[in-house]
Amino acid sequence: MDDVDIFDIIGENGKDLIYITRDKKITARTAEINKLLSSGIRAFIITVRRSLTKQEQYELLDKFKDDIIRLDSDTSPPFIYRIRSNEIMRYR
Repeated sequence: MDDVDIFDIIGENGKDLIYITRDKKITARTAEINKLLSSGIRAFIITVRRSLTKQEQYELLDKFKDDIIRLDSDTSPPFIYRIRSNEIMRYR
């Protein structure tokens, strides 16, 4: 299953799902970004510069869980946020 297929599934169930990925190259693929946004998805992309272990990814998400919940509640979809090691910032 391609990412764009996943975007349709998430978009159809948008009230209950958010998209979290560590695919930092997604921001360079315009077609995927456009599909993500047109599907109405609420997305968070981990864009830390170095490779993270699964444990480090869990710890990063745990560190920002309150911010993710707040941004998800306060921001109208579609949106994309980047999760960096020390901040979350709006991408689109």
